[in-house]
Amino acid sequence: MISSFIFIICIVFFLAIIVYLSFKLFLLEKKVTFLSSNQSSALEVKTNGAQDKQNTAEDFAPMLHDVLNTIPVRVFWKDLEGNYLGGNNLFVKDAGKESELDLIGRNDFDMSWNEQAELYRLDDKHVIQTGDSKINYEEPQTDNKGKNSWLRTSKIPLRNSKGEIYGILGTYEDITHSKQNSLDLENHKQNLERLVIVRTNELDAINEELKALNEDLFLQRELIIAQRNELEIQNKELINSHEKLFTINENQESVIKNRTFEIEQKNQKLLEYAYINSHLLRSPVARIKGLINLMAVADKKEDIGEYLNYLTITTTELDDIVISITNILNNEDQDKVNELQKRVRNLYNKLTP
Repeated sequence: MISSFIFIICIVFFLAIIVYLSFKLFLLEKKVTFLSSNQSSALEVKTNGAQDKQNTAEDFAPMLHDVLNTIPVRVFWKDLEGNYLGGNNLFVKDAGKESELDLIGRNDFDMSWNEQAELYRLDDKHVIQTGDSKINYEEPQTDNKGKNSWLRTSKIPLRNSKGEIYGILGTYEDITHSKQNSLDLENHKQNLERLVIVRTNELDAINEELKALNEDLFLQRELIIAQRNELEIQNKELINSHEKLFTINENQESVIKNRTFEIEQKNQKLLEYAYINSHLLRSPVARIKGLINLMAVADKKEDIGEYLNYLTITTTELDDIVISITNILNNEDQDKVNELQKRVRNLYNKLTP
């Protein structure tokens, strides 16, 4: 931007020199025409001076003309009424004219950009009335082919030696391509901003979902921790119950073992009792019955008395045996059982003839 501004300033400087020399030449020509023939000597001197200046201007003008037609910007100049006084070749081409002469005396309404004529003339009026330059501002233009373009324009007031404004010098360059690039970049930027907004909204929505999911996971985690603690408590209770059951089971096994042993002992005793009852007791009882039968048929009192004496002794001993058996079964004393067995055998031997 700065280099472009410097370049435009240089162009304006050269144009100002051209205009200034042209204006001075015009004044000299007028002055020569005004002088009378009777002032020939003075006129000759002045004419020679004017001729020297004219020769200098004419020598310098072709170079300035080449400069104007070589620089890659459009250059033009107008009078105070907005009529064109000239322009370089690029400007003539943009205007759709054959030569610079076709521009002179025409205004913006006569050009292909007449749609923007009022806009251009307002800028001209501002520069003329305020004396302030307008540098590097953007404006549209419609060329001779109907194509719309964007320009970067600068306009400065042209002043004479007294500082009076007598016209406008303008330059511009076509920035359509860069403008389009800027518009494309701006559109791309806006699209990106929209995409960013959309994406941001999507991310915000996803973030809200993740927050909700995180809260659910946190609640589930708390629930799992509570369930785990409850399971640990239940597990401890089960372990304690298992230990108690194991202890009870061991005790029960011990009790069952002891009870089984006791039952086996009692069964053994019952077997022994059954043995005593079937083998040792029934024989004496049978013999007692036999003695009773003998007494019933005995003739002698001595025999009966003897039989009664045997019966009394045998019955008493038999009763003692039965009592002892009952006590032994109740007290579960093996020594007494053995003793009882011995007594029963003795009794049997006594009763046996």
